[in-house]
Amino acid sequence: MKHILVIVLVFFCATQLAMAQKTNHQIFTLEGCITTAIAANQQLLLAQNQAAIDNTNYQQAKSNLLPYVGANISHGLNEGRSINPYTNAYSDQKIDFAQYNVSASFLLWNGNALHQNIQQNRLNAKASNMDAQQARDNLVIQVILSYLQVLSLQEQIKAAQQQAQVSEAQVQRLTLLNNDGAIAPATLFDMKGQYGNDQLNVINLQNQLTNAKLSLFALMNTNFVENAFFEPIVNEMQKQDSSVTANSAYQLALNNMPMVKAYQYRWESNLKKVKVAKAQLLPSLSFNVGLGTNYSSLANTLQYVNTTEVATGGYVSYNGSKLPVYMQQNNYVNQNISYGQQWKNNFNASLSLVLQIPILNGLQARTKVRQAQIQVKQSAFLLNTTKTQLQQSVYSTYLNMLQAEKTEKVSIAQLSDFTQSFHAATVKFEAGVGTSVDYIIAKTNMDKASINAIVARYNVLLLQKVLDYYQGVLKF
Repeated sequence: MKHILVIVLVFFCATQLAMAQKTNHQIFTLEGCITTAIAANQQLLLAQNQAAIDNTNYQQAKSNLLPYVGANISHGLNEGRSINPYTNAYSDQKIDFAQYNVSASFLLWNGNALHQNIQQNRLNAKASNMDAQQARDNLVIQVILSYLQVLSLQEQIKAAQQQAQVSEAQVQRLTLLNNDGAIAPATLFDMKGQYGNDQLNVINLQNQLTNAKLSLFALMNTNFVENAFFEPIVNEMQKQDSSVTANSAYQLALNNMPMVKAYQYRWESNLKKVKVAKAQLLPSLSFNVGLGTNYSSLANTLQYVNTTEVATGGYVSYNGSKLPVYMQQNNYVNQNISYGQQWKNNFNASLSLVLQIPILNGLQARTKVRQAQIQVKQSAFLLNTTKTQLQQSVYSTYLNMLQAEKTEKVSIAQLSDFTQSFHAATVKFEAGVGTSVDYIIAKTNMDKASINAIVARYNVLLLQKVLDYYQGVLKF
């Protein structure tokens, strides 16, 4: 009884030490890890960026329905022989010129290609949004599973440390008895060997925990924190709904998994792509409007000054005399036309209907139709393959979970039995009526059962989370 009290005291001290060490650690929670991963994971950021690009393409496809409107303004200087834009004749003078044009083009019909292209880009955007959602969901479930793996190892280490402390307490007890010559030295050495095995088990589990933490920090895309402590998940173990079957879980997965929706949208998008390609074989009709004016520094006009009488060089005879003949002449001067006046004078407008009929362009349009039809078949194949793989994954997870629940029940019962056996062996060993071999065997069986029970419990929780993920009930 005295030695049992010593073991209990060791357990109490170890628990208090663990709590003290926890206060010196940087504490992480599941929600915090998920939030960090969502904000920093590279694969998720790439998927979100692609979704943003495809959503932008969708907005552009809708904007393509708007008419084209453009303006052209040019100012220039010509030296030497050049065309006078005002008279359209050659001139050897320096010319300052300007041109202004505004044009608009309205596509009236092109085989409904623009509307089909809008639908195609809308479906592509929805598919990319589903890809981003799938990447987020995948990341969340990976973080959860990695987090649970860390918790499992933390709990296994705690159990292993307690097991090592029990062996250490026995070594201390047997050392005192051996010093008094009350036991055979082999009994002490057997216990020391058991204590060494327990210590090695703790070291191996600590190495596994470090690797599990490294994987979790990699998912979060953040620096590794050596003294990280991960808070246990409270009340996470829930009994699976008995009404859930493998088929019902699969049907829910078909309706909830973003990757299935993504492949569905891409298949529908490729159907629209075929219609867009076929529209390129049809004529297109557009309506064009143009407005323009120009300016030339050589543009001038004759400005009236006055009217004078000038001799014509002819004469008339009158009473035997020659009288000169005069005529009235209007006098003008060249005057440059003002900028504003030329703007008004040179204003012009145009209207046109353009019917474009494709005849031959190297069979590019027909090639695009065939390529689009091939993509329809390919996307349909990928959709069906995804559904098949999803069904296999859901059924496998469901069956593994049922097996894991059975394993957990057996492990708990086994731990209870081996614990009772170990208590009995401890009483006999400390009373001197049991051998160290019997004690070590009983302790080893209990220790393995303890670790197995922890592993089985977390294995059930892992598979439950995966099944919840497939059913769309895992929300973060």
